[in-house]
Amino acid sequence: ADRNNNAVVLRLVYSSVSCLLASDIEAFTEDYLVRTSFVLESIVLKAAHHGSRSSTIPAFLGQVNPAVAVISAGSGNQFGHPHPEVANRLEGALGLEGIFRTDRQGTVELITDGTDLWVSTEKDYP
Repeated sequence: ADRNNNAVVLRLVYSSVSCLLASDIEAFTEDYLVRTSFVLESIVLKAAHHGSRSSTIPAFLGQVNPAVAVISAGSGNQFGHPHPEVANRLEGALGLEGIFRTDRQGTVELITDGTDLWVSTEKDYP
């Protein structure tokens, strides 16, 4: 867990489009980031720790306030990522249309010109 909580978190900004890459952090580090003065608000959130149960706590999700979330997890992975609780939390905040999952949709590509954001996926998912 210490390795995960010491992972690099990166916020990329290109003009008016921002993306928070939350790496493998868990609730402990998410809580720390919420309590500090770091700017977290971002259009895109790459969900932390593959959407594991120990990540994407409500306070962190509220601070990031994304329009789009990407969950990177292998299909049928042995850990059961993303955890249904986290997937439901994201769905409740963003709606199903704002969530992109590599376990269901394959490769997720995000393209921006700094104003607009386009998302494409390898596979359609109902």
